[in-house]
Amino acid sequence: MSQQVTEYYTNTCRELVEFLGSNMQLSGRVLEVGCAAGRAGPLLRGLGAAVLEGIEPYPKAAELACSSGIYDAVYCCTWDDWLPTSESYDAIIFADVLEHLADTDAVLRRVHALLSVPTGKLVLSLPNVRHLSVLLDLVVRGEWRYRPAGILDQTHLRFFTSKSASRLLRENDYCMEAFARYGDLRLTRRLASVWPWLGEFLLSQLFIIAAPIASKRPG
Repeated sequence: MSQQVTEYYTNTCRELVEFLGSNMQLSGRVLEVGCAAGRAGPLLRGLGAAVLEGIEPYPKAAELACSSGIYDAVYCCTWDDWLPTSESYDAIIFADVLEHLADTDAVLRRVHALLSVPTGKLVLSLPNVRHLSVLLDLVVRGEWRYRPAGILDQTHLRFFTSKSASRLLRENDYCMEAFARYGDLRLTRRLASVWPWLGEFLLSQLFIIAAPIASKRPG
């Protein structure tokens, strides 16, 4: 693995977990889709996850997550190949995963059926393609270039803004309950705190907690 990919698989997702801690209390059974090497596991346990399961298609990362002893189960497979062993989950987390999946509507419909009634939550972290770095490439260079990691990761199949993410959830019968933006640079976070509209362009991540609309659950 390259250094960038190694860092990707050992990322703790600390900012997303802090967002979760400020907006909901984890409990019961939690599924982390794309758990990588499992660095977020202890933080999720600390928020109250009683049973913690992970899905990770990269074998070396899945092995590390499994050997950590934090997860009750780690499934080394893709989301599409995964077969649920539980009837329902209290939270399903996609931390920088949804953009890698081809049929996001099918993914959200499947999650809809897996979340427990009435308290189950969908948690998303998505890269913000409206970020200034992407816009500058389009305006100045007339193109965007894929990279090994980041907003224009070469394995991304989908791209999101806050508006398109909201529409995707709405069209698949979810109600957004909490939303935040995050950026790695302290200066951009400070500017966005003073002028919130700048966050749409300066902050690279979108954090979302959503609940399925119970009256529209499949089946």
